Amino acid sequence: MVDEPASLNIYDTLGRFVFTAKLKTSNSNEVTIPPLAYGVYIVKIKTAKGNLRTKIAWY
Repeated sequence: MVDEPASLNIYDTLGRFVFTAKLKTSNSNEVTIPPLAYGVYIVKIKTAKGNLRTKIAWY
């Protein structure tokens, strides 16, 4: 659940920017991500209250 507008950024493991999306204030946000190469990516969600970072495996 997003209480305020937020942004979602995806980076590869070398720190290169791959994708961005704006998240709306709602219980659910659906984001269509363009095709990515298999591998590990870092997802960062940025809000006014703070940041959340996590790694995902894409395959």
